[in-house]
Amino acid sequence: MHLKQIIAHANDKLFSNSLDNSTGITIQKYKNILVYVDLEQETQWALARAANIIKIQQGGKITLFLCCDKLDIRPLRSVEEQSAIHLVTVKKNEEWLLALSTPYTQKNIDIQNVIVYDNHPIEAVIIEVLENGHDIIIKSTQQNYKFIDFLFTPAGCHLQRKCPSPILLVIEHDWQKKGNLLCALNSYCMNDSGAVLNNLIIDEAKSLASIFNFNIHLVNAYPITPISLALNAPGFHPIEYCHKLKLEHQKILLEYANKYEIPDQNIHLHQGNPEDVISDTAKEINADLVIIGSQGHPGLIGYILGHTCEQVLDDLHCDLLTLHSKDFESSIKP
Repeated sequence: MHLKQIIAHANDKLFSNSLDNSTGITIQKYKNILVYVDLEQETQWALARAANIIKIQQGGKITLFLCCDKLDIRPLRSVEEQSAIHLVTVKKNEEWLLALSTPYTQKNIDIQNVIVYDNHPIEAVIIEVLENGHDIIIKSTQQNYKFIDFLFTPAGCHLQRKCPSPILLVIEHDWQKKGNLLCALNSYCMNDSGAVLNNLIIDEAKSLASIFNFNIHLVNAYPITPISLALNAPGFHPIEYCHKLKLEHQKILLEYANKYEIPDQNIHLHQGNPEDVISDTAKEINADLVIIGSQGHPGLIGYILGHTCEQVLDDLHCDLLTLHSKDFESSIKP
């Protein structure tokens, strides 16, 4: 399928299957959206999702961001040859972005195209966010990573740990009318920062639900009893321990549900690893969107959390929105 046919197909599907905003509310949740263009993907679902958001919330603008590697044309003989190749490359990229954006601008969606040449795309897009105040990044992602991808942190997770704005990772699917939104709460939210992040997640969900008619669900995971503790602790009763742990997490979950008026049937509490519980619950309720929180841990902890993020992504069949706490500061500076 040629590029124009692919774009036309995605565009037609977007506007024929768009969600209805039957609430009549015209809140512009995301006024300044940045779409990270992926050169390796044939169909830019991130752009389709951004355009859908703009359409439903009845306003806002999109920046279509393309980062290309700097051209290594030093072996060429003359400055004229270098300049000619650079101009051809720039023109080709500009024409490609224009082909992507035109079907949407013809629908009166405000889109501007930005191309940068940098060998560090994640840093480049974060600088763009910091300099121009984008309030969300939308990026396409692919499922079923190969083993080699586990050796290095994927771009999506690398972006999540360093970018201060919300990150929406999207897959090839359409949001349902009156679909389900799953909030993944921190299992260890006894500290203040965890509680603040949980509240931020649910507040974000409430805002999105008011615009896109989502049904909000809450999910929480409590840990499996460590084998070493069960074997070596004298007088330890694993069943009693698990029951007590479950009640503690259930109490916390119910407090959030009552605070935000979320019905009991939309509360999900399971034992297991958070990434497994999140993905299994998302499948169970056929979620369109999962929201998780990130506290932006640096170093080795951040690297491990990056793999956890990847495991969640690999098993999800819906979009994933990651939020940072409001006091988060990026290590990348303009």
